[in-house]
Amino acid sequence: RASQDTRDMVVILLSARAGPEARVEGLAAGADDYMVKPFDARELVARIDGAINLSHQRRASAAREAALHAEMQAGMRHARDQFALLESQAQVATLFEQTTVGVAVADADGIVMRVNQRYLQILGRGVGEIVGRPLDAYVAEPAAAQAAESLRRLRGQGAPFELEAQYACADGSGVWASTTVTLVRVREDAKAYRMLALVLDVNERRRSEERVRELAQRLQFTLNAAQIGDWDLNLVDDTSQRSLRHDQCFGYTEPLAQWGMADFVRHMHPDDRSRVVAAMEAAVAAHSGFHVECRVIWPDGSVHWVAVHGSVYHVDKVATRV
Repeated sequence: RASQDTRDMVVILLSARAGPEARVEGLAAGADDYMVKPFDARELVARIDGAINLSHQRRASAAREAALHAEMQAGMRHARDQFALLESQAQVATLFEQTTVGVAVADADGIVMRVNQRYLQILGRGVGEIVGRPLDAYVAEPAAAQAAESLRRLRGQGAPFELEAQYACADGSGVWASTTVTLVRVREDAKAYRMLALVLDVNERRRSEERVRELAQRLQFTLNAAQIGDWDLNLVDDTSQRSLRHDQCFGYTEPLAQWGMADFVRHMHPDDRSRVVAAMEAAVAAHSGFHVECRVIWPDGSVHWVAVHGSVYHVDKVATRV
């Protein structure tokens, strides 16, 4: 999640740890889903499809938010360079009302002096509820203490900060917003400073993330009762990720270090190999799923039947994962 390149990737944790505490820990770590091994492969596919759909919504929301955030940062840089040149109320009003993000100006102590209409819309408050009060007056718990400390450092050290937190609205609801606060000089030759706060509405992204978590909770009950091994094979380098239950289906009590397509075929009964391989190759060619039942030979020589349900994933029409 900390990487810009992978932060929007769908992440599903597969773990042998069951119970609500383990699920909460997994979701709190940034996962879109938490699944307890073993589980049903068909439900895993359904879970992945649902998570991907919600991820698309979240990514679209994040893209719109990023565009607004870029505008906010550009506005911040421009404001810091040009604020000293704004001599008249008309110029200040133009700066306020033309931007698509919320803008507030506070005195050196953080008491709000002026806000634009968009700032009022985001916080769901009237101007009388904002002006004359501290910038952090409506920051909800648990971020209130962090906001107060950030303002203290801004006053004492001039350190700008960015805070994503929930704000309490007048109707009792809450709104998620990302706030950037910095110091600006009032005039070029003066020592007087003001605080400039820019606020971006991030409610849509937060709602998308919450929908992903709700989906994970609804499906978790079903997955906990499943007794299915899972196998995610990378067709490009023949590496895989598997659950312990998967390896147990082939007669191993501990997970193997490596399991690729050749290992799967090697464990199949010789009379079933050509049929199963043909079914998988047909699924790869048709961009479809497959379902086969076959016999596998365990290390102790015993023969067991397994049912295999699979889906093939493609990138630019090239099969990359099963």
